[in-house]
Amino acid sequence: MMLDSVSKYILALDGKGRAEFFVDYEQYEQVAEEFASEEEVKPVKQQEKPAKPAGKVRSGLSTAESRELERLPDKIEKKEAALQIIQADMNKPEVSSNYSKLQELMKQQEQMQKELEQLFKSWEELEAKR
Repeated sequence: MMLDSVSKYILALDGKGRAEFFVDYEQYEQVAEEFASEEEVKPVKQQEKPAKPAGKVRSGLSTAESRELERLPDKIEKKEAALQIIQADMNKPEVSSNYSKLQELMKQQEQMQKELEQLFKSWEELEAKR
């Protein structure tokens, strides 16, 4: 065979990821028939791997988030206490009769309520991540 005289080895590829070296063409023919009969009897099954997301999917909280979650109840308590102080000041007779002082306390109260709502919102988001 001319292939035997031209080459020292034959590299056979089966098209399914398998490759083998053979000494001559005759050896290749024998093995090629065996490969064909094996494929007919039991076809090669390719295992399907579950699709992995492009990046890591993190579950749970990061270290900074868990620290923030631990601190939130104290922050909320302090804001609520400050809000109660402002409301108590607004109920005092000398403040309720002073329009400018009452306006100032009402602005502070609105600001405190917004900050308190934001703290509660952050708390809910972090608890949902947990």
